[in-house]
Amino acid sequence: MLHNEVIIETKRNDITEKAYVGSVIALDKNGKKLLDFSYCKDQNIIMRSFQKPFQAYAFIKSGAYKKYGITKRELAVISGSHAGTQKQTELVESVLKKSGLKIGDLRCPKEYPLDEKAKYTLIKHGKKPAPIYCNCSGKHAGILSSCMALRLDIKGYLESNHPIEEKITSYTLELCEFDKKILAKDGCGVPVLAMPSKNMAKGLLNLYNTNEGAEIISACLKYPMLFGGNNRFDTEIIKLTNGKVFAKVGACGLVGAINTQTQETLIVKIFADDHAARRSVTLDYMKRLKWI
Repeated sequence: MLHNEVIIETKRNDITEKAYVGSVIALDKNGKKLLDFSYCKDQNIIMRSFQKPFQAYAFIKSGAYKKYGITKRELAVISGSHAGTQKQTELVESVLKKSGLKIGDLRCPKEYPLDEKAKYTLIKHGKKPAPIYCNCSGKHAGILSSCMALRLDIKGYLESNHPIEEKITSYTLELCEFDKKILAKDGCGVPVLAMPSKNMAKGLLNLYNTNEGAEIISACLKYPMLFGGNNRFDTEIIKLTNGKVFAKVGACGLVGAINTQTQETLIVKIFADDHAARRSVTLDYMKRLKWI
């Protein structure tokens, strides 16, 4: 943290009211730095939900995508942090059913949907929080489906030493050109990696240039409202750029994006869980890159 500087601050009557440190890096398709704000090469950042497209890559590599006839709409939900609408949860259920699984196999937290309308509809009808509404249930369904395709025991699929998690970790490290296995637990219980933002940027470009990654990003760009939803920043970016830019958010101020036309990548990290701050900084740097 000592290597970072204030990246955004808000003032009231010229008095600083809030200030956040952060890190931003942008690379061109050859890995050359285009932008670099307070980047510290030794600082590891937890990938959180930004790793979901990489976890979806492992899902396709497992053979589950073709074996179970998963659609691009379902792939978009598997790859994103969905808002828990009826359409999205029905797609999660469909992935589970096609793979021979049940809703009860999900081990993500019991939550209400992120979508306010969906949340209040459930409350109005006396429904309680459930794993299916968790914004990570699509990812969990994809991981479970991968287990079924590879004939792996689904028990303990959240543990870092489970074969499916080891595959996800290995694929992600390879794509991100990082050789240190630094793991943390995501909010939904799944192991996630930590690495410098430069490696995340490299990883997103490398992912995009694989057949599996191209399929994932294509699905998300085609169905941004299934990938995220209302008031989801990654969905907003996709819609703002008319599908030119793919983005994936991660909790606690993280977002990664790739311009599919120039193959430039951008990683923004605000060291605070402030969506407004992340949004302002990201849009500012997208303008500097002439993406918008």
